[in-house]
Amino acid sequence: MPQTVHYLWCGEKQFRFQHYLAVLSAIRLLQPLKIVFHYTHLPVVDAMWYNVWFQELKQSFANLEFQRLETIYSCGSEQMLETALVFLSQTGGLYLGENVIMTRIPADVTRRPFWFAVSNMTSKSSDASQGLVFVRHGFSGAKRREYLKAIVSRRSSITCSKVEEYDVEGPGKGAPCVIVESDVFPRDVWQPNTCFAELARWLYYGKREILQVNETNVTSIPRMGHMTWLNHDGVRESTDFRFLHFLSVLSALHVADLDHVYVHGDLEPRGHWWEKLRGENVTFVPLDSPKAVFQQTMRSLSHRSDVARTQILQKYGGVYMDRDVVWVSRLPDWLLRYPTVLCPDWPRNGEWPETFNTGVLMSQAHAPWLRHFLSTLRHFLDHHHTFNAVMMPYRVYEWHPETAFIDRRLQVICFRGICHPAWHADYIRDIDDVRPPRDFDWREARAYHFTVPKPPPSLTSPAALATERDMYSEIGRHILKMAGREGILNAENG
Repeated sequence: MPQTVHYLWCGEKQFRFQHYLAVLSAIRLLQPLKIVFHYTHLPVVDAMWYNVWFQELKQSFANLEFQRLETIYSCGSEQMLETALVFLSQTGGLYLGENVIMTRIPADVTRRPFWFAVSNMTSKSSDASQGLVFVRHGFSGAKRREYLKAIVSRRSSITCSKVEEYDVEGPGKGAPCVIVESDVFPRDVWQPNTCFAELARWLYYGKREILQVNETNVTSIPRMGHMTWLNHDGVRESTDFRFLHFLSVLSALHVADLDHVYVHGDLEPRGHWWEKLRGENVTFVPLDSPKAVFQQTMRSLSHRSDVARTQILQKYGGVYMDRDVVWVSRLPDWLLRYPTVLCPDWPRNGEWPETFNTGVLMSQAHAPWLRHFLSTLRHFLDHHHTFNAVMMPYRVYEWHPETAFIDRRLQVICFRGICHPAWHADYIRDIDDVRPPRDFDWREARAYHFTVPKPPPSLTSPAALATERDMYSEIGRHILKMAGREGILNAENG
């Protein structure tokens, strides 16, 4: 078997998941002693740090070497292919095309001094450098020209398939390589029962079976609510517990049907609406809130809350909710049978296929997803709110899709008066997109999360709730009715 793999990277662009799969295919199938990454420009990373597969490759394969190409050739040209043959002429080895994924080791490759498979595309846009070339030993310049001519003229009955062709052919009799012509994301291969998806799962996750979380036969998430109430350093008196916070706790107990709500904080909330919760199943739990994570100082209260909620759920399990979340329907028993439950966020974040908002987060104690998420905080950006809190939760799910269930109705996030149901196909939008969503019934969701403004005008007070006639006021009155507190509307206004 070839001991050295030569991978030629052309141009100044991002190293995407399909490129990573290509290199992984050579690693898994050949177990080479060395991979040489030839480049004119090293891969670039997108502004939101999604395509970091090259960084993952560097950290996961010890014998990865880099060699800069002195001459810049046009990508896909014969000159690029000839450059690859120059490297192979020295000691032999495997040349792997940039978008080529090996599916198996050809049976006769070890018996022949020179073997190749090329693209089966015949259009003028065909990339001459896409394919596989095996060479057992080094060879002369004359042989190099002979080999180049054979490859370019496609004097071989062996071709690399397209993805859709490989799905039909299957791994047994199919081509030894697949050329990926479009972007692939990990989520594209988790559950499809296709040959390519199975191959990709084996290459990246080491498993051929479908990757999904399984519902258990027992309730693993307790009906226990958690909320954090953190204050800035040096503050001696807590901030007021407002009407929206009052509705949030009531909805957790009487709508979502949680048994108890624990408010974890450094100072106990104060004010009229906190006192109104006396007699409810609500307990304040003193919390020495985390100030650092992996020896990195956290100045932002939101980041401290991200860490605190994860640690609280790790210890106790339950349902975490931000203080600006209200529940509109009962949490079904079946949803409590998963180890962790997450919900997507709605703003578009560059290359990220999805992100998660953990303003509502359900989990059993000591859940694997929580443990994996905490480990990502080794790379902590205190100045960037969404990286650790929104993007990395999705990354953890991407790494471990069998550890969490995605419930798109868990929360509807409302931003500047527009609510974004994550079960709509077009729910991901630019943050400045002010188009209203398609019509939906607010009862279709489990909870609403009011990010900006907080609270919505209709939920600022009982007076506003009584006089307004919009979706938010309907939700507020529904909560008071379910809690048996409708009298507040008259008492507070009277």
